[in-house]
Amino acid sequence: MVNVAVVVMGDFGRSPRMQYHALSLAKHGIKVSVVASQGSPPIRELQNHPCVDLHLIKDLKFEAWPRLLRYGLKAIYQTLMLLWHLFLTIPSPSAVLVQNPPSVPTLPCVWFACKVRRSKFVLDWHNYGYSILAMNVRRENSLVKIYHWIEFFFGRRADCGFCVSEGMRKDLLEKGINNIVVLHDKPPLRFQPRDWNEPDQLQEVHDLLVRLSESDRDLQRLATSPHETVLTRMNEDKLELKSRRERPFLLLSSTSWTEDEDFGLLLAALSKYDKAASEDAPDILCVVTGKGPQKEFYLEKISGMKLKKVHILTPWLEIQDYPMLVSICDLGVCLHKSSSSLDLPMKIVDMFGCCVPVLAWNYKCISELVKVDQTGLLFESSDQLCKHLIKMCDNRNIEILNLWRRNIMAWQETRWERNWDSVARGIFL
Repeated sequence: MVNVAVVVMGDFGRSPRMQYHALSLAKHGIKVSVVASQGSPPIRELQNHPCVDLHLIKDLKFEAWPRLLRYGLKAIYQTLMLLWHLFLTIPSPSAVLVQNPPSVPTLPCVWFACKVRRSKFVLDWHNYGYSILAMNVRRENSLVKIYHWIEFFFGRRADCGFCVSEGMRKDLLEKGINNIVVLHDKPPLRFQPRDWNEPDQLQEVHDLLVRLSESDRDLQRLATSPHETVLTRMNEDKLELKSRRERPFLLLSSTSWTEDEDFGLLLAALSKYDKAASEDAPDILCVVTGKGPQKEFYLEKISGMKLKKVHILTPWLEIQDYPMLVSICDLGVCLHKSSSSLDLPMKIVDMFGCCVPVLAWNYKCISELVKVDQTGLLFESSDQLCKHLIKMCDNRNIEILNLWRRNIMAWQETRWERNWDSVARGIFL
């Protein structure tokens, strides 16, 4: 049996692209050994798949140490654990597929293991590690320069690989890395648009909103009773969808609450909408999912906002609930700015999988994914985002949203599974 190792020196449960890689390999009967940092649970299909072995590395906490020493200790620990698994706990792989970033110590360790065990070194470029590091320290810092050298020295030594955008492929080509193919992110089948005419699907939505409102006090706004939610109501034992004028405009923003997303920009735009929207404009129910280091900081800001037409909810959703919540939203907002300006946000792909149009921050290669006036709009300030919200929340523009959904439907006909088979399958089989 062919055996492939998948290496992720980050939270594997929050690395959807690498999970989809692993599942695609397993579906073709390939034995997959995942070596990754422990964190959020991966998707259920991987947890229970007979072809997948998970080797998860516990994350030691060094918060009490100075930052530089903390980085050094973490790198040493990860190096030892990576080498232990790559040489001693997994069978000799025919190929090792590794996520970048992080580059240190991942790329040197994987390159060394591939040389010794005579495995193919396959690198999947999601972004540049040095550009992420440069967000926390100055780009001229020696650490950034060392990281940059390591990332591309070992990146050039990969046998082949993938990247997430055409813009990144061209940039890598300029850096002397030419054995790369573009594997655009595509939504898996669990992200599907909602058919409001199907009674079973309407019931699923109703049950989800009631359950979420009962499980979390902060989400009580989603349902006023077991018989009525923000979107649905039981009318004489018959479940029905509320009319457009009876329900709020559902806005979704999925965030990791990190420095590469200026969440304050969305809060500013929502505050401006609250002041500028006409009386007959719909209320906005903004659902912000995710967790990360800056969440508490922004929750404190949200609690101090006095808004009348805008309500902000910040749930943490189970992985099986997230696709359904995405599918019921009217519009998505993506604040991802990209440290390299060359990666593309997976959260937009998820939204497109459910035919949800998107308002996205405008940067270098975002146009590879979001087509202006076809699948969404771009913005560069809170004022511009507010204007987009006023326009798209207007019930008179519902046909624009419907047109964008039809355009997205054509884009998402090619799902992850078929895309992976056409681009990546030949590298491993």
